[in-house]
Amino acid sequence: MSTVAPNPQRAVSRVLTVVWLAIMLGIVVQVLVLLGKTSAGAPFPGLKWLPDLLNGVTWAVFVCAGVVLGSIATRARSMVMGVLGLISAPIAFSLAKGLQRGVQSAMDAPVDKITPALLMICGVKAVEYACLGAAIGWLLGRSWSRAPHFVLAGALAGIVFGSVTVWITANLAKAKPPAIVGAAINELIFPIGCALVIYLAAYAGRHLSALDPTFKATKEPGGDAGVPLS
Repeated sequence: MSTVAPNPQRAVSRVLTVVWLAIMLGIVVQVLVLLGKTSAGAPFPGLKWLPDLLNGVTWAVFVCAGVVLGSIATRARSMVMGVLGLISAPIAFSLAKGLQRGVQSAMDAPVDKITPALLMICGVKAVEYACLGAAIGWLLGRSWSRAPHFVLAGALAGIVFGSVTVWITANLAKAKPPAIVGAAINELIFPIGCALVIYLAAYAGRHLSALDPTFKATKEPGGDAGVPLS
């Protein structure tokens, strides 16, 4: 039996919704990270902030879009979203870091080095978004799930895995206090935002589908019937 509903138009619509929401999420998170760093004593970077902004937005788009692809699954949705999180997180991380380094080089700014600590963080994120993707997939199939449940899932992922990332940043990467503060803000807020982005995309798709007389809601376990209309 097929695991994914044969509705490519619905899938594309959901992914596009996630993309523009993720762009806004990436910008907001990077602004908060910048405020945190400057509050901790870092000088305002001016245009040198651009590589960090592009890094954050690229990461947000690719990891959230990668995970949400699994939300169109009608069976084993939690597992599918978990696997996609495991795959998309390191890909998104690599693309974002590569773009950041390229822009840094073009601006004659110091280029971030690829270190063992950075590779460890990439691995942590793979596990984190595998777990978060699986949790979101499970929540999408539950009739009682609401936005606060997705916030909680993101917060738990951020606290557990973000703590590991911050520890690596502080102790292995030997980062300065402003960078540690920025990492803590990013690692806590972004998973919450990503979970909400996917929830809102699924909610919007379900709401619009209900207005379409040709749409038939799936009765499969884990189908979109779990996403509330109000």
